[in-house]
Amino acid sequence: MSDTLGRMWWMSVALTTQAVRDRIKTQTRRDGWLRLRAGDQLALCPKYRGVRRADRELITIVDVVGVRREPLEAISPADVAAEGFPGLTPTEFVEFFCNTHRGVQPSSEITRIEWTYPRICRGCGCTEYAACAGLTGPCSWAHTYDDNTGQCSECALWAVDRASENLANGLWRLADPSTPAKPART
Repeated sequence: MSDTLGRMWWMSVALTTQAVRDRIKTQTRRDGWLRLRAGDQLALCPKYRGVRRADRELITIVDVVGVRREPLEAISPADVAAEGFPGLTPTEFVEFFCNTHRGVQPSSEITRIEWTYPRICRGCGCTEYAACAGLTGPCSWAHTYDDNTGQCSECALWAVDRASENLANGLWRLADPSTPAKPART
């Protein structure tokens, strides 16, 4: 495989599936993974080995933003939390990792992988890699926010349609809220 950027890799997150679903996990440490580079993407799934490609459950696709080799014992408390184990100390994490990865010692050089999640729509939950379908094709971002969320064009259109409907039905008043509402026509 060439060293070009932008490759897609499947990765199992069997031990931290819920942390990935909750978008808490932003790092992983792996024995190997020497060809992964920043700019690549990871397709995260609960189980990879022994599962046919058609039967794999895709949780999400993430963008790799950092890859480096370091001793396992160099992990910081913040990195343990980013691994999806906020209740463990670095020492406990290293012990857990060594117990679940045959042949790995605290001083072993491992690959530290950091990623970001795709922006997610606050309305419908679509992402940059799983857009919802609109009348003219896939949605785009109508609004984006600093917390890596946004509002897709389809949800923005729905909000405009809903606001128009509410205005037509007299459910919203554009006047000063301290003034009494006009009685409905009969």
